[in-house]
Amino acid sequence: MVPESLTLTTVLSLAWLLWLVMVGVGLILERRPPAATLAWLLALLFLPYIGAVIYFLFGPRRLRRRRLRYSRARNRLVQSAHDHLRQDHALPPGFPAADFEQQLATLMEHSGQGVPVAARDIRLLETGDGCFEAIEADIGAATHHVHLEYYIWQPDGIGTRLRDLLIEKARAGVQVRLLLDAIGSNSVKRSFLRPLEEAGGSTAWFNPIRLPRLGPNHINFRTHRKVVVIDGRIGFIGGINISDSHSSFSGSQDAWRDTHLRIDGEPVHRLQFIFLEDWYFATEKTPLEPAFFPEFTEPPTRRWLQVVESGPDTNRYAIAKFFFAAIAGARRQLLLTTPYFVPNEALMMALVTAASRGVEVRILVPKQSDEPTRPY
Repeated sequence: MVPESLTLTTVLSLAWLLWLVMVGVGLILERRPPAATLAWLLALLFLPYIGAVIYFLFGPRRLRRRRLRYSRARNRLVQSAHDHLRQDHALPPGFPAADFEQQLATLMEHSGQGVPVAARDIRLLETGDGCFEAIEADIGAATHHVHLEYYIWQPDGIGTRLRDLLIEKARAGVQVRLLLDAIGSNSVKRSFLRPLEEAGGSTAWFNPIRLPRLGPNHINFRTHRKVVVIDGRIGFIGGINISDSHSSFSGSQDAWRDTHLRIDGEPVHRLQFIFLEDWYFATEKTPLEPAFFPEFTEPPTRRWLQVVESGPDTNRYAIAKFFFAAIAGARRQLLLTTPYFVPNEALMMALVTAASRGVEVRILVPKQSDEPTRPY
């Protein structure tokens, strides 16, 4: 007679093996990078219990659910904002005639991005203090709304100063909406935001970490965006978060060096749409007014700008495609600066190939990064 414990053990082992096979087949069919697929399979095989917990918390199925919900938010917003957004699919008249630039713009349009549009002005902001000064000046002049979305917002000197300015504008009747990432801005407590909410401003968290039913939301589904939209006319985007770490005036001897853009004109409409779809994802509310997408009657300039978005919510990988095409098409010089240089195999091959065919390739990275990267 077979012992009951042995029978139970056998049943559990068979059930585990069946589950492992099903998950393995699913991972292979997803056509993920081979290294990622192999890592998941090894974790599930050699760490039976820990690997299952990790897969449950971080596995691709949860990411697909996040993508589906985000896709629904986008579709809902597209339907609501249809009359306010530029619907052109052809390159605008006056866009540079160079074949390479047209090909890059067309590639992005086919990847789900908008076409290039002319801005009234584009200003490069190379320091944190200059960026904060420009943002505060434009927020101070806002008359209808201020929308902000940040990955990192620290409740330090810079963060408190900007929050107090938002409180002032909210009390003056300006619509203020602040969307923060639940992981990147985890230093911000409810007590820090309460004065803004009491003044009439609205705050929301992107994908907060909770424990509903059987487990938390997918932790890696984050917004790393730094977007500010003011009256639908002025926009800021780039790499500078709200933190004293970017400021040399805060006493920091080694202020982080990053780059930001101040945009004036119609390209801001695309930033507005991106913010609103993230806001809808976080709140399931679609605040939509004609004033969010104002018309520009001034004559267009030659300052062309095409806003390209990407992230874990889509499989189109627009930014990665743009980098690959631009690097592969470079003829004379390729200058690259980034705080995190972790290219995939395709981008690394494009860089090596460009250098091998005589293109001047220069890559500038921090001497000491706050995240480890593998050497090449």
